[in-house]
Amino acid sequence: MKSLLVMLASGLFTLALVGGAAQAGETPWLDRDRPSGVGEYETTKDLLKIECRFKDDKSPVTQGSPKGYHCNVTEGGWCKNGDPAGLTCRDMEVKYKW
Repeated sequence: MKSLLVMLASGLFTLALVGGAAQAGETPWLDRDRPSGVGEYETTKDLLKIECRFKDDKSPVTQGSPKGYHCNVTEGGWCKNGDPAGLTCRDMEVKYKW
């Protein structure tokens, strides 16, 4: 997990430097849309994506599927043994995209 976070931080650092950020650890100013329709939305939901899968058979894991497994940008991919009762977690791997 630590090496994944280091890789993610390194990638974001590179993005910041290539994108012309003022300082390391920052992104450049981003403008993903123009105000039209119902409004203006500069959100993070379109900037960082995550994919989770089981390591052994490469089958996908999504938020709550299979039951007891979680996959989201905020928390990453995770499972807690015994929640729900009887669950033994399988090894997962994640991939972040931006």
